[in-house]
Amino acid sequence: MLWILPKVGINIPVWGLMLMMIALGAHSILGYRLGEKVMKKSPMVWPATGSRGKATTPVAPSGYVLISNERWKASSTGADIARGTEVTIVRVEGTQLWVTAGNDLNEEKNGRLTSP
Repeated sequence: MLWILPKVGINIPVWGLMLMMIALGAHSILGYRLGEKVMKKSPMVWPATGSRGKATTPVAPSGYVLISNERWKASSTGADIARGTEVTIVRVEGTQLWVTAGNDLNEEKNGRLTSP
């Protein structure tokens, strides 16, 4: 590809090519270093019913929660849940979590809360 550039009037000096190669190498190393933590992280198999976490967005009626440092889409089984509220997983359907605020899991099992 680079041998075509002079034919169309684009001349890149050797030092310019070397500078571009150094920049590309630095970009690759930096990208690897930043992504290394994620690559080494063992994946969470699946959140279990009863697991606890925090709402990262309002769950009204759906939003996002943080369970074991992983962000999951969730829906509330009862009242709206404010951001930052501790939540408990009451049901898992595919990648959708059904959560309740605080420690209302006992009320959910007793049938006092209604699920949509």
